[in-house]
Amino acid sequence: MKRLIAIVALVLVTIGSASAQKKDVALLSEELNAVKAREAVLQHKVDSLAIALESNKQLMAQMTTLLEAYTSLENAYTTNTEDINKLTTKIDQLIEALASAPTQTAAPAPAEPAKPKYETVGKISSGMVLVKEGFFYGYANSSGEYVIEAKYEEAKDFKDGYALVRRNDKWGVVDTSGKETIACAFDQIEIFNGAVMRVRKGNLFGLMSAATGATIQPTSYTEIYDLSQNRAMMRINGKYGYFDEKGKTVIAAQYNDANDFNSDGKAWVFKGGGEYYIYTNGSYVGE
Repeated sequence: MKRLIAIVALVLVTIGSASAQKKDVALLSEELNAVKAREAVLQHKVDSLAIALESNKQLMAQMTTLLEAYTSLENAYTTNTEDINKLTTKIDQLIEALASAPTQTAAPAPAEPAKPKYETVGKISSGMVLVKEGFFYGYANSSGEYVIEAKYEEAKDFKDGYALVRRNDKWGVVDTSGKETIACAFDQIEIFNGAVMRVRKGNLFGLMSAATGATIQPTSYTEIYDLSQNRAMMRINGKYGYFDEKGKTVIAAQYNDANDFNSDGKAWVFKGGGEYYIYTNGSYVGE
């Protein structure tokens, strides 16, 4: 019996000891879990610190690059400042030298002539060429410079130093200087011979000098024909006569009808019911 009681007591002690051990294991397990939790927190902090450290490394690298760039700029600025100072000194020296040098007035460069915008429509004659700008005509010299501005409604090439021009629907004559030697006041102008011009107002003709504008024959003739054998037949008041090559009357207007002089120097005329030939001086050849 005593043995049994002893065994039971031993069992109870063992059971109590096991229960105490279980409590200890539970406490140890809780402490272990707490340690693991603190370890996780610490690991998180370590990871955060590692990330921050890496960011700081990149920031430091950028700061280093910026510092190097700033240093380069500072060195370049210092160098440029020295160069600028040297250049400024040279400029000041040059200004002083120019100020002390004797002054000379440079001759102004000749102005280039304006290049007119025109179209060449004629041929060079008397050193002039007919040109057209827009709707108007003028004349330029051999260098292409305007001598007579484009202001005429119509114009002809120069011949023997004179040209026919039309303005305000009237004809005149200009010389190579641009002067209107015969004003634009006639309905028609043609070259009679050299500088002698045949002019027309209305239905009547006359002769004028292109050189002076002087009247050689008044505009009183019904017709003035072309030269033939240095004679030009004319008609006034129904009668025919003849001018010479200068426009002077050599045979008065006295014939009822007449013809030009032929190559033999004779012209057929009709007067007073008779027909005959005359020479260029007006003498009779015969009936």
